[in-house]
Amino acid sequence: MSPDPVRCRQVAGLVAGALLATLLTACGGDTGLGPDHQRPTISISAPAPGPVAGQVLIQTDARDNRGVVKVEFHVNGGLVATVTAAPFTYSWDTTLYATGAYEWTARGCDAAGLCTDSAPVEYTVGPSPPRARRGLTTASSCHASAVRLRGGQAAGR
Repeated sequence: MSPDPVRCRQVAGLVAGALLATLLTACGGDTGLGPDHQRPTISISAPAPGPVAGQVLIQTDARDNRGVVKVEFHVNGGLVATVTAAPFTYSWDTTLYATGAYEWTARGCDAAGLCTDSAPVEYTVGPSPPRARRGLTTASSCHASAVRLRGGQAAGR
């Protein structure tokens, strides 16, 4: 006696439906099998808002039920970097920026294209100290006396 193909499909459908219901219950409603409707969460986790100088590592806490695939870093509304692998960080060279306040946001996106923006964080870049040039002497360290060379030796006047 050969199996009835219609009956086999009906039983398979019942078993699959029961299995899916069990998975949904055990996984809190998300098995990863259906469409993704949950947006990622993201925040800028470091550094704390306030003054910054030099190389600054902007760190995020980006999470999603199916994984974050990219984080975009924005300064004053403009995109400065896109990172596509964890850890989602950006190294900011503040010496390339003028003195002033800068508002940073991060946008985390998942594979379904759902994105969320972080709350803005404000950093203040202060004036950079002048950089010393190698081999040059500043005016404040020059001596007023003249030097005369005699026989390869310096002699004061």
